[in-house]
Amino acid sequence: MADRRGASAGDANSSALLFIDLDRFKLVNDSLGHAVGDELLVAVGARLEGGVREDDVVARIGGDEFVVLLRSIRGTGDAELLAAHLHAVLSTPFDVGGRTLYVTASIGIAIISGGRTADDILRAADLAMYRSKLAGKARTTDPIQLTSDHAGTGTVWAWTDTGSLAQASVEYHDAVPTQLLVRGLPSRAVNDGKTVVNVTVFLEDDTAATASADQDLSVKLTSSVGDPNPSDLTIPKGGFFGEAVLTSPTSGIAEITATAPRLKPGAAEVEFVFPLLLVTLAGTGGLIGSVARMGRQLFSGVWWWNLLGSVGLGIVLGLLFYLLALFGVIASIPKLAIPFAQLPTTNDLGALVLGFFGGYYARSWLPASSSNP
Repeated sequence: MADRRGASAGDANSSALLFIDLDRFKLVNDSLGHAVGDELLVAVGARLEGGVREDDVVARIGGDEFVVLLRSIRGTGDAELLAAHLHAVLSTPFDVGGRTLYVTASIGIAIISGGRTADDILRAADLAMYRSKLAGKARTTDPIQLTSDHAGTGTVWAWTDTGSLAQASVEYHDAVPTQLLVRGLPSRAVNDGKTVVNVTVFLEDDTAATASADQDLSVKLTSSVGDPNPSDLTIPKGGFFGEAVLTSPTSGIAEITATAPRLKPGAAEVEFVFPLLLVTLAGTGGLIGSVARMGRQLFSGVWWWNLLGSVGLGIVLGLLFYLLALFGVIASIPKLAIPFAQLPTTNDLGALVLGFFGGYYARSWLPASSSNP
């Protein structure tokens, strides 16, 4: 509430007096003792001093009553904004004597104008505060969040609108795992059947925070490409993760899934790209291409030059494919949808075919040997 007499919205040199009375402060003295009450008053005074401007003045005038002299305001609007700011400043709980105390206040506003004595202004601010208290003590309907860094139980105290002191018990416990999180590193590996992808399965609670197992937990790992080892891993009691490795002799995107009883499953993807065997396949394709192109002529003249050139060209093309795959220029291609399971992957077939054409045209690309007719 505000006493608006003499307010001048456009006068930047106006002043105002705030009269602050703490709500239900008597309950602090009665329930916790005067020593705690005095310590709380000191803390409130310090909080108010830190919440006003440099040229404003804070003073305690008795009991649980404070006044704040606001200088250089434009009128009632500025005073109301500063009063709202002080409400917010006091809303942060106080730590007094090992207890957490919540304080609210009723604030009255009186604009200072000529012709009014100091007593008149103080009475006007006091009356405005009283009207504010009759309209309803400061209160909050927002939920209060409590946090703790360790497990245990405690009690929350609060004053109700009826003036009584209420209490509620709180309990903090270790995070309960409800879901699995899967991570695979590196996210791209060579599908030579030996290169390892490290798979880690983490335990998380509903907030995606790390949680510990309250007992030994069995986790089943499956993958659409490759074989995880072990496929059945155990996260020990008190632990929050388990580890496995994944290798694959074939290329493709591996979808890794982790499942466990009563927990939401987790999944991750890694990619296996061309194996070193591709180079051998490309060289074999080059030899086959050379034979198909020249037949018996391959072994005429300096036959070793033709043979070496054809196979070498196939290997060079295979290495090119391999480097493009490793650097992500060419993505891994899944298996062909053909009924012959014994056939290699599409990538391996591509290397074989590319090597074949390299060898087929090697005679025209290779420089002629000096002794080659």
